[in-house]
Amino acid sequence: MKEKVYIYNAEDLKSERDIYFAYDALCFIVSLQGLLNREKPVLFINYREGLDEFWLNYISGTGKLLDGKTFVHLTKYSEVLEVFAPYIAEHGLVAWDLNVPSTLNVAVTVCGVQNYLPICEGRFFETLSKANNCEIKIDLRGKFKGTGIIYGTERQSTGSAKCDAYIYALENFFDLTSDEIMGYTLDGYGRQWLYENTSRDYENAFISNIDYLISERAFVFDLCPWDDESPCDDKAQPYGTDYAVFKEILTRQAEKNRGQKITSVTGFTPWQAKYTRYGNKSVHGEVETEWRHAELLSAHNCIMDADAYGYCGLFNASLYRLYPLKDKYINSHVKSENKLQYDENKTYVLLYMGDYDSAVWLTIHAPVHWSDPNRGIYPSMWCFNPNLSRRVPMAFDYLYENKTENDFFAAGDSGAGYLNPSLLFAPRIFSELPDADELFVRHNKYYFDKFDLSDVGFIINGHHEFNEKIYDMYAEFIKGGAGHNGYGLPVYIKNNTVFMGHISDLPGHISLTQKFNEGKYNQENIEKSAEIIIGFNKEKRYKNFMIFRTILWTPSMVDALKKCLKEKDPANEYIFAGPEDFFRMAREELKSPQK
Repeated sequence: MKEKVYIYNAEDLKSERDIYFAYDALCFIVSLQGLLNREKPVLFINYREGLDEFWLNYISGTGKLLDGKTFVHLTKYSEVLEVFAPYIAEHGLVAWDLNVPSTLNVAVTVCGVQNYLPICEGRFFETLSKANNCEIKIDLRGKFKGTGIIYGTERQSTGSAKCDAYIYALENFFDLTSDEIMGYTLDGYGRQWLYENTSRDYENAFISNIDYLISERAFVFDLCPWDDESPCDDKAQPYGTDYAVFKEILTRQAEKNRGQKITSVTGFTPWQAKYTRYGNKSVHGEVETEWRHAELLSAHNCIMDADAYGYCGLFNASLYRLYPLKDKYINSHVKSENKLQYDENKTYVLLYMGDYDSAVWLTIHAPVHWSDPNRGIYPSMWCFNPNLSRRVPMAFDYLYENKTENDFFAAGDSGAGYLNPSLLFAPRIFSELPDADELFVRHNKYYFDKFDLSDVGFIINGHHEFNEKIYDMYAEFIKGGAGHNGYGLPVYIKNNTVFMGHISDLPGHISLTQKFNEGKYNQENIEKSAEIIIGFNKEKRYKNFMIFRTILWTPSMVDALKKCLKEKDPANEYIFAGPEDFFRMAREELKSPQK
């Protein structure tokens, strides 16, 4: 008998008028999905129009994950509850406290290791109780006050109910969680944030990512990285309380894996709701807070799977993660007869096609780019962080399976995972851990070998200076070259590996509000980009070589830029090169002092 896979079309909850009800129901069903899909594919949620169907069709192809499965379609949340009623009754519930939103993340952590399901008071809880015979196994309501001894522990309160809940999770469940995957995701505050903004943007409230975290038994948290103010969601706490617990969680994680593993932290600073100047929630800016967050992770051997606002919701990763990768993938390579020959009268441009340091951004935009009619006209350096293959392996299979000879793959932000490399070396800011450069090299070598990578598109080092230790570390696994955010620094060449600063970012990307697969862009941004390139070309900072960063650019945008450059600056010829040709020629031409 063929195995069944249930496909739930979530239109009923997307259109539900009661935001609280829809939030609670989605949270519950996504958590259920995480448990069901832990060992084999059972439940798929069709939520984002076009996108989810695209990946469902792909992984259902001949010889792929869902080939031969029988699909059972469910159109109402009540049908999901009915089909899995025995499973729900068997596993039981964790009740989280609406008055202490951090208890949602605690509940998700507990559910991952104890196989329970999260619930809170409200209309959905009442509906569930009527339809299913459910038992509350752990009740977190009213347990955290921010005073006395923390519930379930022997530790004194931090002075914050929010943080006390995380200490409870640390003391009782941390040792049962993954030593490779953690979740940094908006807590139950997102429920109120949606309601206050009359928004049904449940993906950007991070709900859809819960299934993956539960399936991987991740420890899940959401804390402010700053110690010079109290966070907007817990104004009464003493300064630095969130920050101290943040550091304790990361330190415990490093101790758990004995410094032998890099931990991938799924999620991103929820700047749309907390911790930044956006909405007057903090004195700190959005990028400033992102970089502080990255510093804390980097200092504790963690990389970011950066589900940033706008595209921070990914349904079905608990199922996608089961997709089997090939043992080895082959990148595109320039044939000897097609190699570019350097001409001092031409300008060579390498476009960093990013940012793909997030599994969400990758799965949303890869199909858009790969269906673009102009893909393959010019060599492109696609910077898809290879560590994302753990969460969305099918995307890498699809990309390599359908690439052209002009699609060159490179690692994106900082290699196989977004971090600040300076913070891998002792003495380390924010931690007492020893050097982790050898660990990071080993981590990257695995992915570079598997995906046949030779380059890194963008090494982000935050506010920190680049030095020879960083270059030398990367040269152990990069054979071609790397761009970095050390704008204006001289070119550095180590063991034939070229390190060159990006010249600038180019403006414009496809709209956050467009529908899946539209691929539209603003011509004004193309013209601005051409003017930026022409202006910097006069400086000859790196002789005739320039790297520019783009964000979510499509091949059609690149084609439009090429045409615009020809119109605006006909006296100069701009060659869009792939990374192999670009770094080879730069290596040969920039060894001597620059003119």
